[in-house]
Order: sequence, then C-alpha cells, then structure tokens
Amino acid sequence: MAIAQARFVMQHANEVRYLEVLAALREGRPWRDARLDVISALGLDAPHRADARIAATLKLLREHPDRPHGLNQVAQRAKLSPWLDPSAE
Repeated sequence: MAIAQARFVMQHANEVRYLEVLAALREGRPWRDARLDVISALGLDAPHRADARIAATLKLLREHPDRPHGLNQVAQRAKLSPWLDPSAE
C-alpha cells in the first residue's frame, strides 16, 4: 500500500501547481504567460529528440528556398516513405 501511495503522490506532485495556473487563467492571466507553467506542471517539458532525417531535410529547404521542393522529393530525402526510392530519380 505504501508503494502505491508513493507512486500516486509522485504522479500528482505538480497537481497543486497546475490548479494554481488554471485558477490564474480563470482570473484573466493571458494564456501566453501561463503556457510554459502548464507545460511544466504536466511534465511535458522533457527535451525532445530531433529526427536527424527531418533536421537535414529542413536544413536543405531553408538553404535553397529558390528551388522547387515537391512533396515526393522531400519525402524521399527524409526517407519517410517506403514507396519512394531515392535511387529511382
């Protein structure tokens, strides 16, 4: 029972902070000011891992805005579709 109770407490440790932010929103705090507090209270602020394929494709798109970038070409570069073979070009 003590272990289950400890897990419950850990999972809801930020519940009070979350409720405080919700109360502040109800009282008129702008969402743009409260957004990061909500994210933190819900534990959603863990660092994300960037997909190297996507990062490389976005880099190419930014470096060459003057070139046409068809959806099928972008998918090939990012290796997002098993039906698109980049060697078929």
